[in-house]
Amino acid sequence: MKQPLSHQTLRRIVYFEAIAAAGSIRGAADQLGLSTPVLSEALSDLEQDLGVSLATRSTRKFTLTEAGTHVHRVSQQIVELVRDLPRLGVGETPLTGTLNITLPVELSVIWLPQKLRKFREIAPKVEVSVSATDELETLNTTPIELALRTVYMPSKSHSDGAMSLDLTIVARDMPARRGNTFQIPLIDGQRGRTFSPISRKTGQSETIRFKETLQVNNHLSAIAWAKQGLGAALVIRQSVMQDIEQGHLVEIMPDHSHGTLDMKWVYRDRLPSRNALAFVDIASAA
Repeated sequence: MKQPLSHQTLRRIVYFEAIAAAGSIRGAADQLGLSTPVLSEALSDLEQDLGVSLATRSTRKFTLTEAGTHVHRVSQQIVELVRDLPRLGVGETPLTGTLNITLPVELSVIWLPQKLRKFREIAPKVEVSVSATDELETLNTTPIELALRTVYMPSKSHSDGAMSLDLTIVARDMPARRGNTFQIPLIDGQRGRTFSPISRKTGQSETIRFKETLQVNNHLSAIAWAKQGLGAALVIRQSVMQDIEQGHLVEIMPDHSHGTLDMKWVYRDRLPSRNALAFVDIASAA
């Protein structure tokens, strides 16, 4: 008689799928927000549960065994099935409980309200808590179960993001330029950043830079400082359209593409809650 699959074994299968997909225990730990010892122990326990060796591992190399490759194929199917199961009740059984989210400050102002309003329409009984911060929240040490992560995609890069927003560079006044260097500071969280905007007319790109960096890690502060004439800021175009139209800010090289801000949702758990899945479905819709 076959023994039923225990919750612990299912959890280990989920962790193994992440390890195999990442190609290393450390890589999976970074993605899941867990420690490497926790995943290493889960892998060893799963090998004991199944009675086979799933991988050979050392400090430099991680390789699936033949049995590990087979289990990985099966584990992918299991994870996809279990991950989608909570969606079956969405729209039929009322959503209740809580949902804790984190995302950058700028997006909490210009992007989140509309998504949150739609979610509240289908889930009025869910208590939503939002942590708006430009610091990176560690999901495994907080109550937060859903994070919106962002990455700057330069103009020359191909954007694979399911969600993305166009970027632009703004300042209070059009700055002087010497060669490829604008003679004002760039208000940014990264020193010495260079850009390669692409002309929308010719498709040609050129490298530009700014004479120095005025560092700040909050994009709303960067916009406010740019309006005060302290420098230029790389921002989401949608967030400054009104300021541009009213003449408070001007776009630097407005006929060029400056790249996009790509966004993706990251779950704390490989098996997210119904609330998290429902919110992502709504927030990811066009």
